[in-house]
Amino acid sequence: MPPDVIRDILEGVLRLMGIFDTSWVSMKSFLAKRGVREDIATFDARNIPKEIRESVEELLFKNKGSFDPKNAKRASTAAAPLAAWVKANVQYSHVLERIQPLETEQAGLE
Repeated sequence: MPPDVIRDILEGVLRLMGIFDTSWVSMKSFLAKRGVREDIATFDARNIPKEIRESVEELLFKNKGSFDPKNAKRASTAAAPLAAWVKANVQYSHVLERIQPLETEQAGLE
């Protein structure tokens, strides 16, 4: 098993990617998958269902320390950017949800 910080960060990543099995075996399999870096780099926050975002927000709230940049970096230099990625995608998903009615209205005007 990885340290709690690493486990929490990877759980956030897996949840956002739509992977509901957050066991250590699943985490290792995800990380070993070919193209995982590209999947993360090209991830579109528009595809995050509200329920998943809320579950990740709960994880972020419950395990705040794990997503703190200093703690994440102390656990692993690779984990710190992933922690930031999880937080940024959750925040961006909120922004997208707020502007969605405006985008719909704009599309109706065109």
